[in-house]
Amino acid sequence: AQRLIRDDPLLRVILLDLTSPTINLIDNRLVYRRCDLRSIESIEQSLPECDVLYHLASFGMSGKDMLNDSMIEQVNLIGTKNIIEVCRKRHISKLIYCSTYNAVYT
Repeated sequence: AQRLIRDDPLLRVILLDLTSPTINLIDNRLVYRRCDLRSIESIEQSLPECDVLYHLASFGMSGKDMLNDSMIEQVNLIGTKNIIEVCRKRHISKLIYCSTYNAVYT
């Protein structure tokens, strides 16, 4: 998110997550909104109009969380389905999906 706003001075980035980010949100173009992607209503309430949606959420990629099949399905499958549905409803034509944050940071 910080790299995106650094590279484009006109860009605004909205971070949707259940927990607050650990990065400092000094720049007013970087905004956090609490969102549970397991709920379409939560996504619709949190997500403003946008041109591109980056879906980087994942659960159960390491440690004991790998044993929580129910949460893995809710976040990784149902959550992704909800994101796609909201994109369709809102006519967001660009969805960038990364299967796990491990694919980005490894």
